[in-house]
Amino acid sequence: MECSSFYSDIQTEEGAVIRCSYRVVREGQHSYGLICCQEGRAQERLCRLRNVSRHEETVEALASLLAEKQVLPVHIRDVLEDLMP
Repeated sequence: MECSSFYSDIQTEEGAVIRCSYRVVREGQHSYGLICCQEGRAQERLCRLRNVSRHEETVEALASLLAEKQVLPVHIRDVLEDLMP
């Protein structure tokens, strides 16, 4: 079940604009995940992270940060690894 969504319009070096969505989803009673995708693209441009946190607010803050920093789905796992202590 989708809880909230964040969006970012990312301009490429070629001048094209890519719209990315970052969706917080509930994955059971006590777990939240994140689905990120480039809208209008095939599913290969999809990143799904399961069981990110038990706290919806934590995953929302992460989704908001990813949208603000305009992170493409293909780079999300690398960004998260860099954020981990």
